Amino acid sequence: MDHEMSAEEREKYMKWPCTVVEKLLFKDLVDCFEKVLLLRKRHDQHQQLLSNKLYKMVVKVDESLFALLRLIIPRADRSRGQYGLAVKKIAKLYIAELGLFGQDAERLEKYDNPNVFVGCEGVVIGDFSHALEYVLKDRAMPHADNTRKRLNIRDINDILDQLEKSSKKQDQRKIISHLLQHCSATEQKWFVRIVLRDMKIGVKEDGLLGYLHPDAVQMFNMCRDLSLVCGVLRNPKKRHAAKLSPLLPCSPMLAQKLRTWKDVSNWISKHLNGGNQFVFEEKLDGHRILLHKKGKKIKLFSRKGLDHTHEYLGFFAKFVSENILVDECILDGELLAWDQDAGRFNEFMSNMKGLFNHYLGRNENTSTIEFVRNGTLTKNFSGMWPCYSIFDVLYINTFEDKPCDASGSLLGQVGNRKEKVFHRNLLPTSLAERKKTLKRIIKPVPNKFCLTPYTILEKSHMVSSLKYVQIIQMIKY
Repeated sequence: MDHEMSAEEREKYMKWPCTVVEKLLFKDLVDCFEKVLLLRKRHDQHQQLLSNKLYKMVVKVDESLFALLRLIIPRADRSRGQYGLAVKKIAKLYIAELGLFGQDAERLEKYDNPNVFVGCEGVVIGDFSHALEYVLKDRAMPHADNTRKRLNIRDINDILDQLEKSSKKQDQRKIISHLLQHCSATEQKWFVRIVLRDMKIGVKEDGLLGYLHPDAVQMFNMCRDLSLVCGVLRNPKKRHAAKLSPLLPCSPMLAQKLRTWKDVSNWISKHLNGGNQFVFEEKLDGHRILLHKKGKKIKLFSRKGLDHTHEYLGFFAKFVSENILVDECILDGELLAWDQDAGRFNEFMSNMKGLFNHYLGRNENTSTIEFVRNGTLTKNFSGMWPCYSIFDVLYINTFEDKPCDASGSLLGQVGNRKEKVFHRNLLPTSLAERKKTLKRIIKPVPNKFCLTPYTILEKSHMVSSLKYVQIIQMIKY
């Protein structure tokens, strides 16, 4: 999203009308889902879901596709929270509403047991939605019944909004009852998949968004807001340059998996043709967190855009205000547990929240919190505390001149020279340059708020090391 976009403009884009899309019948979307299952090529799948006819219609009226896309790729929709419904709970709701008992009730409760589906054709064992469709085929509204009101896309989104707000079993059963009256068994199968955010059609958000607009993937990675992407990018012929913006979730860069030393050697040869140096650092085992600072406001997001501010801000607040020397920034790092007794970071944590509750003195039940420490499970938090290890900076902005020493460092003594840093997206710069920027804007606190150690290696040294490792591997195996 453009950094200069006002809050009013952003709100406008997020609420862009989608009346044409909303009038589409849910039945028609479900028919598309069923057809997509038969297609192997990603392009054909995307074309099926966003038909040329629909797309041209929407572009013609300058309308958002958000109402539709949030049903196709529900994992990408951050505007709707969790439903609090797992498979077992959904099964109990249907059993209660339909008054099921015996074999059919067992098929919903034990959907992953092949013995309860002996003689049942077309059921995918282990898929609850398939089991539900089979049980409902003679109980839900027939697919060909045109006497009852068919639900459209708007109706389905309204029902999902109600479901999100419904915590009582009675209210949830009313929603199930409404679905039974107005949706076929197949439609309810897909409705449940939307609720579980597991569509099982193999369509990923990047591919579908790329089909929608050439700039959609980049923008979504910058803001993690599907409604905003659909609101801004309504016409594929109009290009949009996405920019990072503090306090809006964004996707960090992910490491490429290289499984063998040969893969590493090939990667180096392919990507370092234009230079001889690269950054080498140890992989950290913790919770990846992006820290956003805008003035006094602080937000903490996971790499998937989930907000963890309320969980961890109590620990981070003082370090952010005292040890970050720019007005705005987006930092990428790993949330770890420092073990003072062992003098190292804990390799594995089953629950980071428990450590924070303990450290911050929160009166919450941490009896189930266990850590792997020196190979032994323990509930002892003494001598252990949270640490945020920063390994990258994506964006910086400062509005005032900051005092610098002769080297230009913001951390040194006040000198005669001053420097002014304007808002910048640092992603186009090299990792080595971003590492240098981190040293200038962060005042580290050892084992609490620190910079991840790294080494700059020469390409020739790394290639020699790889050859040595390969020889050792040959001798060993």
